[in-house]
Amino acid sequence: MAAKHDHHHDHYEFKCEDIYKLRVEYKKNPLGMDEPRPRFSYIQVPETQQVARHIQVISPNGKIHWDSGWVDDASSQQIEYEGPALQPFTRYDWRVRLRYDNGTESDWSTETAFFETGFMDKPWSAKWIRSRNESGFGLIPPVFSGHFETLKSKGKIVAARYYGSALGLYEATLNGTQVTDVTLLPGWTDYTKRVQYQAFDITPLVRNGHNDLQITLASGWHSGRIAMHWFDNIMPYRTPPMVIAELHIVYADGTRQIFGTDKSFQLTEYGPVRFSDIYDGEVVEAWRTPELLKKEPWLPAQETTCPIKVEWNAGPLTRRISTLKPKSIVRRGSTWIVDFGQNFTGRERLHIKAAVNGATIVIHHGEMLNQDGSLYTDNLRSARALDVYTCKGGPEEHYEPHFTFHGFRYLAISGWPGRLTKAAVEAVVLSSDLERSGWFHCSDPMLNALYECTGWGMRSNFVDVPTDCPQRDERMGWTCDTQVFCNTATYHVYAPDFYAKWMKDMNGYAADHGSYPHIMPVNKEMGEAPTGWSDAGLIVPWILYVKYGDKRLLEESFPLMRKHLDTQIRLAGPSLIGTCDCYGDWLNINAPTTHEYIATAYMAGMARLLAKIAAALDKKADAALAESQYSQIRKAFQKRFIANGKLTESTQCAYLMALHFDLLPQTMVPAVVDKLVKDIRDTHHLHLSTGFLGTPLLLPVLTRFGHADLAYDLLRQTTYPSWLYPVTQGATTMWERWNSYTHKDGFGDVSMNSFNHYAYGAVAEWFYEAILGIQPIDNPKSLAFKHFRLSPIFTDKLDFAEGAFLSPNGSIVSQWDRQANGEFIWNFMVPGNTTAEIVFPAGKLTEFKKLALDEDGKGHENKLHGIDLLASVGKAKSWQVGPGMYSITLQTKAANVKGKAK
Repeated sequence: MAAKHDHHHDHYEFKCEDIYKLRVEYKKNPLGMDEPRPRFSYIQVPETQQVARHIQVISPNGKIHWDSGWVDDASSQQIEYEGPALQPFTRYDWRVRLRYDNGTESDWSTETAFFETGFMDKPWSAKWIRSRNESGFGLIPPVFSGHFETLKSKGKIVAARYYGSALGLYEATLNGTQVTDVTLLPGWTDYTKRVQYQAFDITPLVRNGHNDLQITLASGWHSGRIAMHWFDNIMPYRTPPMVIAELHIVYADGTRQIFGTDKSFQLTEYGPVRFSDIYDGEVVEAWRTPELLKKEPWLPAQETTCPIKVEWNAGPLTRRISTLKPKSIVRRGSTWIVDFGQNFTGRERLHIKAAVNGATIVIHHGEMLNQDGSLYTDNLRSARALDVYTCKGGPEEHYEPHFTFHGFRYLAISGWPGRLTKAAVEAVVLSSDLERSGWFHCSDPMLNALYECTGWGMRSNFVDVPTDCPQRDERMGWTCDTQVFCNTATYHVYAPDFYAKWMKDMNGYAADHGSYPHIMPVNKEMGEAPTGWSDAGLIVPWILYVKYGDKRLLEESFPLMRKHLDTQIRLAGPSLIGTCDCYGDWLNINAPTTHEYIATAYMAGMARLLAKIAAALDKKADAALAESQYSQIRKAFQKRFIANGKLTESTQCAYLMALHFDLLPQTMVPAVVDKLVKDIRDTHHLHLSTGFLGTPLLLPVLTRFGHADLAYDLLRQTTYPSWLYPVTQGATTMWERWNSYTHKDGFGDVSMNSFNHYAYGAVAEWFYEAILGIQPIDNPKSLAFKHFRLSPIFTDKLDFAEGAFLSPNGSIVSQWDRQANGEFIWNFMVPGNTTAEIVFPAGKLTEFKKLALDEDGKGHENKLHGIDLLASVGKAKSWQVGPGMYSITLQTKAANVKGKAK
């Protein structure tokens, strides 16, 4: 019986404009962009197909800088600028209009759209400066101060920009106000090669006359304890923390005034931030006020040089994306335990009233509580995750840490003046600023909770780079976690620039070392490139190509992908049996698969993927070579791991990899599928036994080979080990282990027991691609969901499922209900300028119609009209449709429906 429910239509963006979401290099109105050939994109709303487009880029003087003219092309993504050279520090507006297949044309787009260039390889006028302390870790964050006078004779200030970077983390104020609400600047890159700079609009902050600029510099990722993680507490970089800032003030008469850091700046180490470290937290003495700071000793800053390249911030910035209020506050002796009800990454924000000068508040962070209600911190290992705030005194003061972040759900606060109330403390959630693009909801509350866990786990581990965990003394960019979750992430959020920024560092490493690493960013040579980890260098760019159409990243990465595979093959030797596997099927459940098996399977899979990539780039010889290598490795795999018509390894992971990478003779496939099914259903009593590499393959492989019913059963399993088991134990994010904590046995092994480890959240891709049926098609004419497949798998285990994906080409909606008579009603929406292949589940199609759209963009059943498509479909198993909203009624034995492979 279908449950009554509210469809979440508020998530499915309906727009009245013809053209919206105008982006340049994946960004809305970027500042400080140094890309000489930027790419444009937009979304078309009308239920038509674009046949031509016309783009204009407009200079500050109002003249047309580039006019593309009418271009006969249906694409709205990855449109490369082809005009004259772009000038530095210049704002260019742009607009687009479209011609449709019905012979009409749109008006010019009305959404404000511009991009502003940065240095464009022009040298900086400012100088890098540092303190006279050569060390990094343990550094008292110095405060640098400089002053400038505006040019009153030049008239009104029309624009002002702050350009800044650091080796370390910086926070800048102009006339006492922070120049941006962005945090953890300048982000994390491979500091052996490059560092990012940012550009901010500071026009409202500049005063006519005297202006004061102050910059605080902390150790951060460059020189904090996290930088020494692989170096036995020895600082890996030979450069001390340093900072640079350059301010541009533009006047009405066109004059540009430049002010920047140099040896004229003064510094002091008597600022309020006394210590700050990503692992260990922060110490702040708020009584060190700006007034007192003026009386402290100031020394000249030391000019220095930055030994690495300074590049524009092509990825998303880290922001405060939301705040959380306490769910409860409990007093334990002299300590207050605050529960926010959700594990996340961020920091606390305190609102303190009537504190005496010098009163000290101590804040510990943790993900769980011990049985006695005290804070559990054993799993943090050596990370102190401790903030200490000494009050300045007065009626009211506020504190939020500056240069650190924590993974936590709970706070243990001691030293609080008086009674701690919910109004006095909140949590600030930090994450890379990524627009949400995916939604899912169904009749099973447990699956909804699991879906939310995957999203929170992702947000928690997307702090400028994709990391494994946000809380303990690790927080590294492990490449296995990245590659297995990338497909899910790119449904959850719009993330092309996030991954492209990370891939730039991956490619930089591969250029030097011949293969991709298993962690990035990293500051040393990591040795053997482990299977399934380092292969992220091929997998991630391919996903970005399919889902966003990013061919440029494929082109830039291809020589390094080729080098990486060559390295793997060379190390395998004449036998072509892989050797590069350090970790195996990490954290499998007593079902290890040999390293040679996994390494060989992945090596074959990467050879086949490289062949697809080469074909997409029209590199025919490279495609033929990679395809030949795949064939040879496949034969080597069969020779080594098949005996007497059977696989020599009998784990779920072994079966999954052989099937996923198509390594078996076709005659063996049915038997191996049967063994996989029997292992799951009978041997392990409807449980998984896989680890980090095998688990993401489970549901897709079962579905591909006709066992979607088992996939549903496995997904909905609630006992250990399973995706839902942690949910039954109170999880609000994905855990590192299925039993990181149990009500019965308590906590798992403290040496590796993260409660915010997003890798297993890769299961959410199945929510989008199987339950909702939204699937990309990976051929050049279908990229970025220009053409896609809708093929949901109905089940009698759910009463309804609904969701949406805001693709690069617009919102795709899929919603189905199971009726009391066993019928299924499936409603779906195909966005403008796209087509969809509709794959009908097995059963009797009783209704198929296109729905009308009112002027407000919403369908109403009392106004249905259009063509009844049922007669046109006949007995076809699939059908292609264009933009619009559709409804299908189907009689089917849902639990036995077999999904179609992508």
